[in-house]
Amino acid sequence: DGKTPLTTFVDREVGEGRNPPKIGEMIVARVNRELKPYNPEPSLTVELKDGYTGRLGVEEVGGNRPFKIEGRFKQGLYLSLYVVSSLPQINLSVHPEPASKPSVGDIVTAWVGETNKKGCYVVGRGFKGKCLIKNLTDTFVADPKAQFPPGRRVTGKVTSVTSKGLVDLNCRESAVVPSEDLVTFADLEVGDILPAEVTRIEEYGVFCKFRNSQLSGLSHVSELSDDYVEDIGRLYGVGDLVKVKVLSKAMDEGKEKVSLGLKASYFVDEDEDEEGGDEEEEMDEVTDSEDEDEEEEEEE
Repeated sequence: DGKTPLTTFVDREVGEGRNPPKIGEMIVARVNRELKPYNPEPSLTVELKDGYTGRLGVEEVGGNRPFKIEGRFKQGLYLSLYVVSSLPQINLSVHPEPASKPSVGDIVTAWVGETNKKGCYVVGRGFKGKCLIKNLTDTFVADPKAQFPPGRRVTGKVTSVTSKGLVDLNCRESAVVPSEDLVTFADLEVGDILPAEVTRIEEYGVFCKFRNSQLSGLSHVSELSDDYVEDIGRLYGVGDLVKVKVLSKAMDEGKEKVSLGLKASYFVDEDEDEEGGDEEEEMDEVTDSEDEDEEEEEEE
């Protein structure tokens, strides 16, 4: 009836006669954020029927937004998921189609699992791997852990694949985007509205890097919202994909400086950003449908 206490959904032992989920099968899972994640990389452990639990990893959720369990997966929500692998570890996905293995030269999307002084451990659909500090970006990375937190989405070029399937990525803009397609300082015009990614947050504002570019700009706290901003961190996070408006550009002692605006009022006449693609829409449909299920349960 949808009102079974969470504790009784998986409190019995998995016994003989209970068939584990089959690869490719669509199953219903229930969110229980009290369960510990299977792996160190960002993931959500969900409850399945017959006492089984499964792992929904960052790489199988996807979307343009950083992977944040809180606020995205409410306790007790039901999700329709697909089985990627079965026992001994049941891995799940929002995608019905299986992932393909990457090859050298491929441009792939991955999500940060962990960052240390050497670089980032990343996971993607159908692969795991790493990206060394020197290959994270063309610009200087002052604080790798802060700029590349767990769950941040990255795009990289596969430079090698080991016999075990582990990949090495080069996420530098110059390696991923053809030089003729890179957005330069000269290309910018005041009033331009462009996609960007939040790379750093300070008390005075947010730094954003333009997509397909090595350029960054600053949006002062007064330009972040049409409303008063009490806590920037509650409004924006590192890795957020945003639209920015170029308010000004100037050369200051040989340095390129760009001022940006993120107020919603700047984009009233803009069409809805299509950066998310089918992947984002698919996850939104899943979470939206679960919100509807929750409302139906409350009505009952």
